[in-house]
Amino acid sequence: MEETYYLIDFENVGLKGLEGAQNLTKSDWVHLFSTRNAPKINTATLANFNATNLLVHEVPAKSQSVDMHLVSYLGYLLGSHEAAPQIVILSNDTDYDDIVSFWNIEKGVIIRRRDKFQPEEVMSAAPKAAKSRKAAASKKTAAEPKAQEARKETSAENPPVKTRRTRKTRPAQAQDEAVKKSVKAAESQESPEKDGVKADASPKKSAKGRAKADDAQKKTAKSGVKAAEYPDKTTLNNAVLKTLSNAKYDNETVSFAASLVTKNFAEKGGKQTIYRTVISKFGQERGLAIYRHIQKLL
Repeated sequence: MEETYYLIDFENVGLKGLEGAQNLTKSDWVHLFSTRNAPKINTATLANFNATNLLVHEVPAKSQSVDMHLVSYLGYLLGSHEAAPQIVILSNDTDYDDIVSFWNIEKGVIIRRRDKFQPEEVMSAAPKAAKSRKAAASKKTAAEPKAQEARKETSAENPPVKTRRTRKTRPAQAQDEAVKKSVKAAESQESPEKDGVKADASPKKSAKGRAKADDAQKKTAKSGVKAAEYPDKTTLNNAVLKTLSNAKYDNETVSFAASLVTKNFAEKGGKQTIYRTVISKFGQERGLAIYRHIQKLL
């Protein structure tokens, strides 16, 4: 039968706390902590402990003296046993509950606080808890090697991806320059009209170009061409979606282009922004093909 240790705060429970001692057995150990100021125990009460192991600890009569000595002995019991024994503290002092909670959280040890002997309850509840802790520990120990092997295999199959940013090499820089040049060349060959007039590189002609653009806008507004076809952004968005879908472009490309056109169509220099963004995202050849479809709607 598993041993049970009863630690009695006699100054707290007094003689009433010793009731039920006749139900104890030889596997029970009773440690009674008291000072010289505690009530005297008569022989009839002591006789109830004949079938058990009783030890009396008289400690100095100071503030919290019994509590400190009792808790100190509790630590000694836990440290001197390979497996935590069943321990019951007999006291009405709820301050012991913090100690009970501490050991339960730290080491999974079950300690009970009672105001009198209840051997049947302790014997029925504590062993089950101890067995469940041992079973859980054995399962964890058995599963750990397999978990380590699984982690090693996963690490070997999927090496960590380096996320550190690195400088571009010379070939990469040269490629970027080539892309910029190709985009610039494409713009010079087939640059969209800005406000209805092609961009003019000559400063002297820029004023005339703006004047022509203003005239073109006025004519467009009067004739009701293009702009009137899209009274709102939703209509324009649907038109782009339909045009590119009919041209057999994938959904991602269609959605991106529609969102780009809707966002920039009414902005100053919006057509240039649309053109450059499409070329930059899809490359010169594919970007130009996509833009031609969009240009028909602008």
